[in-house]
Amino acid sequence: MKLAVYAISAPLIAESVFAPLNLWRGRTVANWIRFTGLSARSARMVAAPVKLLAALLLIAGLIWRPLDLVAAAAVLAIALFYLFRLGHPARRAADGIVAFTVFGALAAALLAVQLLR
Repeated sequence: MKLAVYAISAPLIAESVFAPLNLWRGRTVANWIRFTGLSARSARMVAAPVKLLAALLLIAGLIWRPLDLVAAAAVLAIALFYLFRLGHPARRAADGIVAFTVFGALAAALLAVQLLR
């Protein structure tokens, strides 16, 4: 089970570390606006710090299991937020829907594995 936790956590950590960096640098702000309909400022001031916090929780969760449960729930909430925003007819972007469905599925799998341990 521990191996499954590490295997599922690795891509979630990578995404959660690089996503805020890309938002702060402006590299993925256009996608943020396209997927969510929210401002670039909200990407840099809210989304990026939340995603970085999720990454830190995922890393710490590898050491202390209760944090991993919180981290998985946080990452799942982030993915669900994006999917909710992508549900608007003007923002239905297939690439975003696929990406955040996969991201959410990984978070749900991590949460399930941690709950089963």
